[in-house]
Amino acid sequence: MRGWPAAGDLPGGAHHADRRADEDYDGPGLIADKAEAAIIPVRLDGLQFPQDLADAGQAEAALVSGIAPAVLPPVDVVVPEELKGRARRAAAGAHHAGYHGGCRFRPERLTRSLFGAFAGRARLYDKGLPVLADIVPDDTGSAILTEIGYRRLILGSVVLGRELGGVHAAGEHVGVMLPNAVGSVVTFFALQSQGRVPAMMNFTAGPEGMLSCCLAAVSERF
Repeated sequence: MRGWPAAGDLPGGAHHADRRADEDYDGPGLIADKAEAAIIPVRLDGLQFPQDLADAGQAEAALVSGIAPAVLPPVDVVVPEELKGRARRAAAGAHHAGYHGGCRFRPERLTRSLFGAFAGRARLYDKGLPVLADIVPDDTGSAILTEIGYRRLILGSVVLGRELGGVHAAGEHVGVMLPNAVGSVVTFFALQSQGRVPAMMNFTAGPEGMLSCCLAAVSERF
């Protein structure tokens, strides 16, 4: 393959329940090593949804999301010269698999905020079921179950976020010390929706621990 302008390989192991995803990496990795060729990964975002959501009756929503190709920077397969035979093949495959697996977390995927990504997942996976729940004791000694779904969580985050947005500056680190309850999650996403950075505090850390957290988060407001 030396001198070839290009060659393609489509790993298919990840789409088969009875095969490991990394079984397809050793061969292409060793070929690239022997041919002294760079590997140019091409990622297709969106292909992971139709099959997953078809069983849930949401294939149509998944298809609407579209498929977005991304050509990533070329990478050379680096294998120690002293490795030979099967050891070299395994090392080349491990290098190829490691880079391939890391492609899904590359910075170019961070084009949306955390709140934007959460809202996008809600459009795909919301079935009207609760995603958060609290069990709160009442005055009678029994308990009240409070449940909210994607829609109420997003609505509450947007409404509260508008109020908090008028108090804190964009990009500001805001300390949040609330009970481990639904309200804490709503506050977290409320700050995220307005471009603020919630710094979650835990009072059980004690005075010194809390002060250390504030200094690490550069947070002066709560």
